[in-house]
This record gives sequence, C-alpha cells and structure tokens, in this order.
Amino acid sequence: MKIWPKKQKVPAVKLSQKYAILNRIRAANWVPTRHSSDVAT
Repeated sequence: MKIWPKKQKVPAVKLSQKYAILNRIRAANWVPTRHSSDVAT
C-alpha cells in the first residue's frame, strides 16, 4: 500500500501480509549474541 485510503477501510489482509513480511525480515536480521546490548554487524 503506497497511499492510505481516506474514506475506505483498510483490509486486514493487506496489513497482515505487510507485517508478516516485516517479521520475516526482523527474524532474518536478528542474530543472537553473548551481549544483548551489542548490535550484531
């Protein structure tokens, strides 16, 4: 979704697909480290 519909309700399916993709990216980028405060590079 590039623009937010003004008078229409946003279908939950589109939002859930977007968040599913974001969660996959987050899970792929998350690397467990010994020090939780450090950023994995």
